[in-house]
Amino acid sequence: MTFIRACFCMCVRVTLSRMGNNLFGANISGKLLAAVGPKVLAAKLRRRAATTRDPVHPSLGLQRADPVEYSGLRGFVDSFAAYLVGKSISSSGPGTDTVIQAGDRQVSIFADSIPAAAGDPQAADEIFIEAKWISVIAILERDPDRALFTLQCR
Repeated sequence: MTFIRACFCMCVRVTLSRMGNNLFGANISGKLLAAVGPKVLAAKLRRRAATTRDPVHPSLGLQRADPVEYSGLRGFVDSFAAYLVGKSISSSGPGTDTVIQAGDRQVSIFADSIPAAAGDPQAADEIFIEAKWISVIAILERDPDRALFTLQCR
């Protein structure tokens, strides 16, 4: 874990807030985003809508909807510690373990930077950060105040 990520994690775990979970009424996540957000990487989130069948022409099969992109996200990227590669870690709930592969990246996104229309990040979303699109494999962590999402990406 890099020094920067460790500092963010310590700040996030103490007391944070995001729209909807303004613990202690302090809006710490908003303040954290205002102070740190401009200094970290800009990102985009791309979500593919579920496939649907045309009710008028069902024989055409499933139709893929165009992806929706959300910009304005702020975050940072880290690599997984070498000892975690090949290990199974718990992601967003029981039965959702995921295996860390060589080359996987740990992406942390400030929740206050995510447009309300996008909602929370989900597995199968894509994040554009560091000049490339990477796929979200799992949501590894979300602090109790919903200030920072930590994602496993590949």
